[in-house]
Amino acid sequence: MTTEEKKTIEIDDDITNIEIDDDITTVVRGGVRVTFNDNGGVSVHGDVPVTLHPPANDSGGAFHCGDRMKDGTIYAGISPDTGSKMFVMPQGAPGAVTPDDTPAALRMFGTPKAVMGTLRWDEAMSYAADLDAHGHKDWRLPTKAELHVLYRNRHTGALKGTFDEDGSYPAGWYWSSTGVSLMPDSAQAERFSDGEQNWDWKSGRAAVRPVRSEPRP
Repeated sequence: MTTEEKKTIEIDDDITNIEIDDDITTVVRGGVRVTFNDNGGVSVHGDVPVTLHPPANDSGGAFHCGDRMKDGTIYAGISPDTGSKMFVMPQGAPGAVTPDDTPAALRMFGTPKAVMGTLRWDEAMSYAADLDAHGHKDWRLPTKAELHVLYRNRHTGALKGTFDEDGSYPAGWYWSSTGVSLMPDSAQAERFSDGEQNWDWKSGRAAVRPVRSEPRP
């Protein structure tokens, strides 16, 4: 973000809680200035006491990326889209190679094994929406931005070793729910060997890692 894109807002003294967009980097209230740094940190300027309230996990402590929850899901970080806590399934969608898929798999990928655990985009969306697992029914595909959070945190805690990172296509790519505006038959995906994001036809295949969100307290 360039300096010109950074924004400051001033709020009245009777405002005690406020939710701001990602492009807001400074909030001023009276003699207190709160700045959100590019590295994710927060700076507070002013002669005021500061109390930190880390989010609590279901064991009573602070959330740490990669923590496995009591329900079996894994805490994966904060959604850059909503600011909500994200949790992932401990494994990806099972996927399958049907008899009708096998000839195409042999022609395109050389072996049906290459597409095991992958789904077409519409199948992936339906799989996540219909998923009833770990006591939750609100699963979905991550957005493009959320998927990149999963990529960045893929080696953290219980997330380590749960993604396909061999870079192969399609098993090493993961679907997002984000479409491509000028290409309605395509959607965004990410390769977990190196974090490359690109589009693919929705008729293609990719791996699936459903997520669910919980609102901020």
